[in-house]
Amino acid sequence: MRRDAPASKAAPARSNFHHCSFQEGCMTKNELIAAIADETGKTKADVSAILGSLAGVVAKTLKSGGDVTLGGIGKLAAAKREAREARNPSTGAMIKVPAKTVVKFKVTKDLADAVA
Repeated sequence: MRRDAPASKAAPARSNFHHCSFQEGCMTKNELIAAIADETGKTKADVSAILGSLAGVVAKTLKSGGDVTLGGIGKLAAAKREAREARNPSTGAMIKVPAKTVVKFKVTKDLADAVA
């Protein structure tokens, strides 16, 4: 929202500029489900349930301090990010960014080599 815009006007919804609909060759969740179903012979409903369960199990494991290794793909790990000062790009003012836990992903060498 512009700085000179009236305060009563609602801010626009956040833009998801990196969403698959804007990228050529990006696979959507439904396309991933269909591809896995075709490759495994499972139903799309089964694959969808498994992916939904996977997200929950990964979140629970990371929250408890564990790591998740996805064979042939990579490793997910929770890491603490320290508090820091950063510059607001709009105003140039220094702001304090609080500490938080973030998820880091490290791809396997085999997958990196396959893509290269």
